[in-house]
Amino acid sequence: MFLLIIAVMLVGTSVFAQPVLNPANGHYYEVVPKANGTTLTWSESVTQASALTHLGMPGYLVTITSDQERDFVNALDWHGEEYMWIGGSQLSGQAAPNIGWQWITGEPFLYDDWEPGEPNDDVITTGVEDNEENCLAFHKNSGWNDAVCSLAGGYFLVEFDPPAQTVPTMNEWGTIILIVVSGLGAVYYMRRQRRSES
Repeated sequence: MFLLIIAVMLVGTSVFAQPVLNPANGHYYEVVPKANGTTLTWSESVTQASALTHLGMPGYLVTITSDQERDFVNALDWHGEEYMWIGGSQLSGQAAPNIGWQWITGEPFLYDDWEPGEPNDDVITTGVEDNEENCLAFHKNSGWNDAVCSLAGGYFLVEFDPPAQTVPTMNEWGTIILIVVSGLGAVYYMRRQRRSES
């Protein structure tokens, strides 16, 4: 009986904590629950997400840049949560609630999925930019909301993606070519030496 309870606990923990692969973009996604019932602000969620890794890939709060990615994230098991922090924030001092949004990864903020009437910076003055709601929350199956960054939320979404493939620079290519040509020259020289000795 004791082993059965331990097995159920381990299976439950590992199933809940396993990132899920999105085959369309090769990224992994994980719904991260609040630890021991605690809640996290947006900044705390950013810190927690960046401390996670999966298969050697660093984590960050999810950046949703397409309908496909949004649908994939919506299909994950949110474990009853209605909203989660994601990796968008608004630069301070913007002229309107819909200006100056950015992803924490530096990707261009070209795609959005705002709920109707959002972003509105609606804490005291609706639709007027007063820097009260500068962090991005994702409401399951309904879209994004600009939210107060210090609002304590429960879960957050983490994305893991493989590092970009790097192409050698011109200097690196030059070094590679120099090494290859030098090696070929050395081989040619040694063969000529052997022929002349024979």
